[in-house]
Amino acid sequence: MGPGAVAHLRNFAACAIAVTVLAIVNKGTMDLLLLIAVGWFAVSVTAVLRTRSAGSFVKWNGILLVVDALFDIAVMGTHLPAWLPPGALSQWNFDSGQGWILAYWIVLWGVALPNRTLAMANQAALSPRAAIALVIAVIGLHVTFVEDVIYFTILGYPPLVSVPPENYAYLPQLFGLGVWTAPKVWVVSTIGLLIFIVTSVVVVTSSKRTTVFGRRRTSAGVPPRAAERAPGEHR
Repeated sequence: MGPGAVAHLRNFAACAIAVTVLAIVNKGTMDLLLLIAVGWFAVSVTAVLRTRSAGSFVKWNGILLVVDALFDIAVMGTHLPAWLPPGALSQWNFDSGQGWILAYWIVLWGVALPNRTLAMANQAALSPRAAIALVIAVIGLHVTFVEDVIYFTILGYPPLVSVPPENYAYLPQLFGLGVWTAPKVWVVSTIGLLIFIVTSVVVVTSSKRTTVFGRRRTSAGVPPRAAERAPGEHR
């Protein structure tokens, strides 16, 4: 692992600890949150360590979208399914003030996850242009609330089928679109997801093409330019 990836992974680890402690202090109990937080952190570190190409970068970020949503569900503890035992996950203390939730959002979405994404990009051995494109596409998933749609889908409110209890009104008012509603979130998140998919296909295809051409050899296993030289000719 290169120094860049190590630095970003260290930043992610510090923020993961901070956001978990913040949530436990706010809720006043650890319940299952601590166990879920450890699992979330373990999957995140595994994703960084196993990212070796554009393809694995895309694959692991898709997995992490679901894992991040599960961690967020454990932190918030609201609208939980009936089969979950009472007290397994306590609810976020919303009476504690807006400052707590803002701190949670900033540390998790603003610092921790971007550092994790940068660590993965460092591991993927991509060109600077490809790395920047993929990192922006992943950040775009969070900015366009794709994780929030997955969050409520896990809780039984899939898009275009049922509107979640809060109708996404809790989301910050970005892009000048006013108070968020389910139709707005579904449209914006679809755009974010499509941008990620298109960017991923372009970068992965380009990376595979570069790899194939970079390893091109003649049938005799001799590099093409060497094969073209006359016998006895040297560089």
